[in-house]
Amino acid sequence: MSPAFNPDYFKRVDQPKDLKPKIPSVSKLCKEMMPDICTLGEFSNTFKDDIDFLSAAINAEYGKDDYFDSALDDTFKAIILEQPHKQPFIALLIIVVASKNKIAAENIMFSLLFKFQTCLYQTTSFGAITSGTGPWNSIKLFVRFFAIISPIIDKKMVITFYKKLLELSIDLNDSDPKARNSLSEMLYVTTLLNIPYFFYFNRVPNSLLEDVIALLEDAQSNFRIKSSINDLFHTFWPCDSKHNVDLVKVTLSNVINVLKDDYKRLKQFFSKLDDFLPAKLPTLESDVNILFPTLQELIPVSDLKKSSGFVDKIWGYPRPLFQIFVPNENVPFETVVPITTYEGQLLNDIITDLVEGLEFNRKEVATQIITLDLFFKKGFFTVPGIPLVSLNAEYQLDKSITTYKIEDTAIETVLGLLFKLPVVSHPVAYFYALLVEICQNSPSVIAPIFGRAFRYFYNNLETLDFELQTRFLEWFSFQIGNFEFAWKWQEWQTYSQRYSGMFYNSKVNFSNNLLRKIMRMTSNTPMVEEKLPEYFKTSSKLSLLSPEDLRDYYQSFFEDYTVNSEDLKPNDLYFRNSMVPMNEAVNWMKEYIQKHPTSPSLPVLENALTKIKNNFNSIISKFDHFSIVLLIHMTLYCGKKALSLTSNYILGMHHILKGIFDKINIPQIEKEFMIVEAILRFWNSNPHIGFLVTEMFLFHGFVSIQVILQFIFNDYNGKVYGLVDESTILFTFRILDYHTLPELETFSPPNYVFKRLVSILNDTAKKSQKQGQKISNSLMSTEKYDLTWKYHTVKKYLKYIYRTYGHILIDQSSLDNNLFTDLLIDDIDDLV
Repeated sequence: MSPAFNPDYFKRVDQPKDLKPKIPSVSKLCKEMMPDICTLGEFSNTFKDDIDFLSAAINAEYGKDDYFDSALDDTFKAIILEQPHKQPFIALLIIVVASKNKIAAENIMFSLLFKFQTCLYQTTSFGAITSGTGPWNSIKLFVRFFAIISPIIDKKMVITFYKKLLELSIDLNDSDPKARNSLSEMLYVTTLLNIPYFFYFNRVPNSLLEDVIALLEDAQSNFRIKSSINDLFHTFWPCDSKHNVDLVKVTLSNVINVLKDDYKRLKQFFSKLDDFLPAKLPTLESDVNILFPTLQELIPVSDLKKSSGFVDKIWGYPRPLFQIFVPNENVPFETVVPITTYEGQLLNDIITDLVEGLEFNRKEVATQIITLDLFFKKGFFTVPGIPLVSLNAEYQLDKSITTYKIEDTAIETVLGLLFKLPVVSHPVAYFYALLVEICQNSPSVIAPIFGRAFRYFYNNLETLDFELQTRFLEWFSFQIGNFEFAWKWQEWQTYSQRYSGMFYNSKVNFSNNLLRKIMRMTSNTPMVEEKLPEYFKTSSKLSLLSPEDLRDYYQSFFEDYTVNSEDLKPNDLYFRNSMVPMNEAVNWMKEYIQKHPTSPSLPVLENALTKIKNNFNSIISKFDHFSIVLLIHMTLYCGKKALSLTSNYILGMHHILKGIFDKINIPQIEKEFMIVEAILRFWNSNPHIGFLVTEMFLFHGFVSIQVILQFIFNDYNGKVYGLVDESTILFTFRILDYHTLPELETFSPPNYVFKRLVSILNDTAKKSQKQGQKISNSLMSTEKYDLTWKYHTVKKYLKYIYRTYGHILIDQSSLDNNLFTDLLIDDIDDLV
């Protein structure tokens, strides 16, 4: 910071102090009064009484006791930064205090300016972040508050703040003519977004109006908007530009438009608090010198991706905002305030700050964002909770009525944060729980809104980002799991039945994965099945492999012996059953292992295997393969009651498995592949457990990451389960984030997956050409072709890999560029 930060600028105005120690009455007053300040504005019928009472108490107590002063200053700061929709009400309270006790108000403002300076100091790499949303977001909220309260403070000082921030934004933007600068975009958008707050109390001198116009002209003339947002960060791909908005491109026009016509729209949007202002406004002294960081200090930290502030970090990446609740034939009007208006952009900003800044109090967030309409002009939003049917009836009678619903606006903003790419600001469980909290507060009002959101994402699954498909699945299952799995399942039945034979169809796979997931979530499966149509009752019992494919797997170990599908039970040691010729020997081995779980004898088990070979070699096709599968299945069967028990058996059998497997003359990669396959076939009906067990074998050194990925992306007669099965996909995501295993020094999982996906993509296109099918970018025109679904699924998977791991991909040359040219794949060329 240059010049050096000097806290002496913020010494309080001298005022007599009561030097007596704190007394219980002050503590009691704080406990009663500070909560009232926090809820200021929430109760309109008592608002004037609240202002009168609180201002009188502040006038009487401020300056007499440090405990009271500190508590009040901290409360004001907390509300300004954590509940920004209440800023005008806090500003009004301070203005009323200033009209009766100017010195108290000046000291309050000195405290806020000091905190503002502290945030500026923290923007360089030498400061620690004190606000959860980040120092730059705190600065945004402080300068917004200073604009609101500008009628009683030095307006030139506040304008200087805005000029300085805008100047830094322009200079940072110009520091690299081509590259996007995260901090520059954040300062540009947030500084402009705050400007209309100068007009909140509608007492604007001409000189201030001239300064505001100069700010807007400066932004319009000197800030160069750079390239559009990369498709990698779009929620939907290909994206619909009508429903994806770049904040940098719309902010200036949003602000200019809302200030037109003598601020008519602002007057219809902001609450009218002018009637509560004192007749004569005082002017507070503010002889301070606020120090801003220099351009040279900010350039090294302007990336923002590594910021620990939740909102600051969001700006580290491009911020396309998408619309969920779009007008349609059933709802022919907007229910969410458009982001292409100032009102919509500001509401999105406020709700984002509430969700991010109050994350430590989820219940309060759920309450505040749904009652946000209380803090804006009555009539801007519809009556809370009005059903769409009733609203539509009113709209048909009078097209001029407002159709904006605060519930829709709040939920769409939260979903935008949940489905943010490439990273989310919090663990996704926070957003899942917050949405459940919102719904539980008013189920009859919120549930239909969630229903619209579910249908929107489901109807657009074909273009929804690959990573976000799994997130949607998790949110959907979490949400309905908290409401007894209630959903109108019959809506999906016709489509699912029509395309049931398509292995790569997005909607079919979503419903199948969802049903399997919710069955894992409950111990009361009959209750869930009662809610399902007959068709989905069958789907909910699907395993990773079909019964026919699983039968073929076991049949591959035998000659002159037939395996029946009916004899294959979930998570069972098939070879021990009475219909299998070697069942007695297998049962003996199983019982021996169970009796000696920690120290089975290698010679004893080797001898048992030899006896099986001697007695049944004529019906066993490949005994070495059979031995590997038998021992793996036996270990898993003994430990299947709990993962901890499985881990114990793997540890106890470690020397047995190593000893026997090392003597089998099969290439190591093939051997490892058989181990992974054996695990997943045993856990065929519960692949999520199978992959956890596979991870155990990985950490015990039986298999490698490379072989696991080879298994995941193996093609089984045109079926690549790693592209469609949720358990398999999530486990792949975990593998890609491994960092500590020795194997990773020479093997890169992201590179392997990228190359494998490229190979699948090229093979799919070539196969399609041979069959005379032209792969089309128009999904709806080719949905009957499963190859097309496969092709687009792989494209989206590639987009995820490149977005997340593009910085470490070392070989992207294996793509058949001529093939892509022939197929008119324009988007993938940007990836590879």
